[in-house]
Amino acid sequence: MLNEKEVRLVVPKSLLAALWLIAVGLVLNGLHVFGVSPVNANNGVQKVAICDLWGTVCADLYTTKDYEYWHLAVGTPN
Repeated sequence: MLNEKEVRLVVPKSLLAALWLIAVGLVLNGLHVFGVSPVNANNGVQKVAICDLWGTVCADLYTTKDYEYWHLAVGTPN
């Protein structure tokens, strides 16, 4: 004889409601229902300096001759 057992997945209603809210929010966000306008810079490219708290040591970008990758180095500001 075969012993067959019935397995039931029981999900709490609060978890199911939270998952439905997340799913509806993602769909509405994908359809742009919230009406958020895109944000662009006003005057072209914005320049940002990554420095320490006092501005004495800042990061600098440089390239090497062998590679075309940008590297981030820490040095003193120019």
